[in-house]
Amino acid sequence: MTTPAELTTAITTVTAEWLASGRVSTVRQIGDGHCYDFAEEVLTRLGRHDLYGYGYDPVKASLQEARTEDFWLDDFCADMALVRASGETIPEGVPEAVATDIISTATHAWLVLDGRHYDATAPEGRDGFLEMPFFADQFAGWRKESAAP
Repeated sequence: MTTPAELTTAITTVTAEWLASGRVSTVRQIGDGHCYDFAEEVLTRLGRHDLYGYGYDPVKASLQEARTEDFWLDDFCADMALVRASGETIPEGVPEAVATDIISTATHAWLVLDGRHYDATAPEGRDGFLEMPFFADQFAGWRKESAAP
């Protein structure tokens, strides 16, 4: 059984290796086109490659891979009832239509352990996937665009 400390260590180790090798130049780049490979590599390091691509079940407490696609009704169409049922909270001030659009189009892969959500930018985990920097960046981009004259 994987512990949160083991998961955090695997994430920080793979992140450091990718940075040192030049595969990415910043941690945020991992979430920008490399997150699926990153999740797969971390699972492999933990000896749990069998979980890659299996699908997220918010009821399970064990280690899992999650993807935005796990929260879609259909291709690029978020199921906001499922998002809310999984315990997610839309950030304050963000209309549901905007959150729906972001979850529908900002594809991302991450890991979940005991209800906490982990990726390269959140190696210690977050309570909800919308709290991870990947999604926070998407919401910040919307706020910037909506404030522009």
